Amino acid sequence: MKQLLNILNTVPEFARLAADLESGRSPVEVAGLSPVHRAHFAAGLLERLDCPVVLVCADEGECARLCADVTALTGVSAVMVGAREFLFHDGAVASRQWEHQRLAAFHAMAQGRARLIAATVEGLLQRTLPPGALAAHVVEVDAAGSYDPDQLADRLAALGYTRCQQVEGVGQFALRGGILDVFSPGMDDPVRIEFWDRDVDSMGSFDVSSQRRAGRLERAVFLPVSELLPVRDENGNWVRLGDRQLPARYDTLATAAHHLPPEAVVCLSESSRVAERGKNWLWQLNEDVKTLLENGALDGRHAVFAAGMDELMAVLSDHALCFLDSFTTSAAPLPPRDILTAQGRQLSSFGASLDAAAADLTQLQSAGAAAVVLVDTEVIFVALASVLLLRKKLGCRAWTAVLLAFGGGVAVALADASGGGALRGNLFAL
Repeated sequence: MKQLLNILNTVPEFARLAADLESGRSPVEVAGLSPVHRAHFAAGLLERLDCPVVLVCADEGECARLCADVTALTGVSAVMVGAREFLFHDGAVASRQWEHQRLAAFHAMAQGRARLIAATVEGLLQRTLPPGALAAHVVEVDAAGSYDPDQLADRLAALGYTRCQQVEGVGQFALRGGILDVFSPGMDDPVRIEFWDRDVDSMGSFDVSSQRRAGRLERAVFLPVSELLPVRDENGNWVRLGDRQLPARYDTLATAAHHLPPEAVVCLSESSRVAERGKNWLWQLNEDVKTLLENGALDGRHAVFAAGMDELMAVLSDHALCFLDSFTTSAAPLPPRDILTAQGRQLSSFGASLDAAAADLTQLQSAGAAAVVLVDTEVIFVALASVLLLRKKLGCRAWTAVLLAFGGGVAVALADASGGGALRGNLFAL
């Protein structure tokens, strides 16, 4: 797939976008991009600039599709920063899956392990714990270390973990004699630590259902369970707070945008939709807050649960910033310093018709364009490659040379994408 990204270097609009971002001339708006072109440009920036890329989308569905396309082109998996549900009412119950995913993403970004980050605009707007608070509330255990099990249990309670008899889900821990079980956000399986007095005798992951050990670990990292850290009451017990106490818990307003790597390039996919979605979400949140204030359920001094769009864009403008749009728009969140027009067109998928694919590819070849067809199963890969070889087209074995030479060849690659596309003046189609 690297050759697909190298092709972008022949596209003047992409070369100018990369040069603008490298020189600090941002934000830059690139218009004329279909969804697959936006993924192609984002993947190209990830490869060329060699820095983390943040994709900001209007909704979770677009985030998932865009991430899947960029991952198919680069092989880099994305960390997701979606919006969690605020629980303003006593007794309200909701899944904390998104919150756990957000915390794992924040830690991955802080550790420099996130090269591709996908976020919804409301996920970036929501108030959360500051980066410093997260860094100060991470518990690390080394297999060769020495720890007091009771002190570790107290530290886990300070991170919002629930003590139970047997660990069955994320956010729980169990201490039975010299055995400590912990299931942290960001982990696929819980961790079991066996102590000999204060020394760690063994440490490894285990299966929740069978409680049998699955593998040995040299180091374990336990993250907070909630973005709203507990407080200790007058009796010395850790008390978990409700989301209504979030503004009062932290002195400074911090959002997920404050956790982004400082060197990251931020790409807004359909910037006008992102801005509109952000404003609509903020309006709904403000209506909920007004209701709580009217009912006396919220202190008016601590009623800010999100940053405004202007505040968010001020944070994002500290990064290299670009808008990847279908059309040039006056509704961009910030005035662009450079406007580029790529004029890409999206190509529909071939479905299950190999004959239709061969006919369309014949037209592309007649026009002198190099084409790569992505297929997601080996069965279709073999079938389409066979049809093309029978029709005396160039098949899958020499596709790298075809793309480099732009010789009007056709090639087949085993991968997946949400759609195909071509750019004006560029003799290449995907």
